[in-house]
Amino acid sequence: SLDVWQHTVEVVSRCDFDMRLRWAALLHDVGKPQCFKRDELGVGHFKGHAAVSAEIAKNILSRLKFSNTDKDFIVSLIKHHYPSPVLSKKSVRRALNKHGAEIFFALTRLILADNLGKHTSIHPNESDLKSDDAIRQHCDELAGIAKEIIDENLCFSLRDLAVNGNDLLDLGFRGSDIGAALNMLLNAVIDEQVENNRNELLNYFRNIYVGDDDKPLNL
Repeated sequence: SLDVWQHTVEVVSRCDFDMRLRWAALLHDVGKPQCFKRDELGVGHFKGHAAVSAEIAKNILSRLKFSNTDKDFIVSLIKHHYPSPVLSKKSVRRALNKHGAEIFFALTRLILADNLGKHTSIHPNESDLKSDDAIRQHCDELAGIAKEIIDENLCFSLRDLAVNGNDLLDLGFRGSDIGAALNMLLNAVIDEQVENNRNELLNYFRNIYVGDDDKPLNL
């Protein structure tokens, strides 16, 4: 097996020649030594290493005078490179909502490089090859689902939602309740509980909330 540095070299070598992606690959596991713990069976784990690595990377990139745009992009890749999204439209729509399309597609490439870099590329054995094929298929399918969602103009962000804050103002909502309600409706659309259609969304919302003071909006 490879140590963290050897693994990092392997991951960087498997990335496209993209500056932000390669910096993410270089720093994606920089927090692992800080997170290392052994369980009761003596097996080592790196719980929470992605978030810790992201914080360390943020400081490094700030000292190196990276632009805020590039720094935020790289840090987001590092923070979310593990675990991988589930292969489903709902999961990918949520990931697209959280990250945006550009970061999501870059994330699939980092996840691919990270998994391919878990063993040395010199004389891989048969199980390594099968594992590589599986992760390639997984990442290809993630990207394919995302492309399908975008091509079909499926709603995955508040910008795409068929209702907006003015619709909820008309129903008497104000302040933070509007944001909470819009996010609730977006989640309902992503979960395929309601179509992204203005009338259907407003009827769905009225049926759940309007006139019922016992139901909170802070979901």
